[in-house]
Amino acid sequence: MPLNLLVSLPYVIKGAMRELLQENRDHVRLLVDSGAFTAWRSGNPLTLDAYLKMMESVPIKPWRYFTLDVVGDPVATRSNFDELLRQGLHPVPIFTRGASPETLDYYYEHSDVVAVGGLVGTRGNKGYVNGIMRLIGERKVHWLGFTHAEYLRRYRPYMCDSSSSSMAKRFAMIRVYVGHGEFMPVTKRAFFHRVDPKIDAAIRQLGVDPYLLRHEKNWHGHRISDLIGMRSAVAFQCDLWTHLRTNVFTAITPVKHAAILLDAMRDLGPQLIPKEHRHAA
Repeated sequence: MPLNLLVSLPYVIKGAMRELLQENRDHVRLLVDSGAFTAWRSGNPLTLDAYLKMMESVPIKPWRYFTLDVVGDPVATRSNFDELLRQGLHPVPIFTRGASPETLDYYYEHSDVVAVGGLVGTRGNKGYVNGIMRLIGERKVHWLGFTHAEYLRRYRPYMCDSSSSSMAKRFAMIRVYVGHGEFMPVTKRAFFHRVDPKIDAAIRQLGVDPYLLRHEKNWHGHRISDLIGMRSAVAFQCDLWTHLRTNVFTAITPVKHAAILLDAMRDLGPQLIPKEHRHAA
């Protein structure tokens, strides 16, 4: 099974990431995000012309790529999608909160899968997921940033993405994958006291000795903490594909994380995915 990577368009075309993707084109399924949200937060919204120019520079054929959405503006988001269709592109449309059910149906007329945004950090997001999934039914959907285990098991979305595979450097915490769509957080402090046996076993299952995390140096930009986070992300991908047929994409920025993920998939993939489930959707 190839590694599922979600990379923002501005990073896809940069030197080190560009080279890594070219060298591993047969081992990666690349999902390209427009980078609109990051650009919006910086105060420099991405224009359609800039999006088109960058798409021409993507180094490998992406598995799929998202349209250029406009934060908080469903009308402008649909307008961008229409223009990209006129330009001959076939992006995955993004249904934003506040858009009408008619817009959702319109997107499905032009794409076999629709991404749904506004699912993270918003009030009533779980209720919104229930409501939107009643409208979507059996059609293919991508949940943007939403990976709640209970909801994954209930709805089995075609695609989703997660960006929380590496938190050691920022928060002195690792989210360890323990199976069934569930992660358990463990802090640096916990490793110097008593670690939950379930977490200890899960880390060993990832091929890492938990004892290494008792060393302070392994929590400061060292490969061990990153390794556990990235291997957890790969285990999550493999588990959800095997049991739910959900394609999980890991969102990354540093090219070093992509390299660790690739190594983890080569190492863990054959162990975690039965042969009959190894073909990708």
